[in-house]
Amino acid sequence: MADVAVVGLPDPRLGEVPVAAIVMREGLSMQGVDLQVFLRDSLLAYQIPARFLFVDTLPRTASLKVDRNAVRSLFDSRSSD
Repeated sequence: MADVAVVGLPDPRLGEVPVAAIVMREGLSMQGVDLQVFLRDSLLAYQIPARFLFVDTLPRTASLKVDRNAVRSLFDSRSSD
């Protein structure tokens, strides 16, 4: 992975769940299922993102920090497709 942003999305049952937007390094490929299996060895179950979204770039603010609201919007726009 080249870059990752994890944000919380509203969840009716849990209140909020983590989701991850991921920029893969050139030449690498991976699926969300592969990441979940890998992360089970390192994280507690509630820490593993519920969804993964592979993107070309992460949205950034003028100060080049990851724009977390824009990342949430990526998930919102993809779920309505």
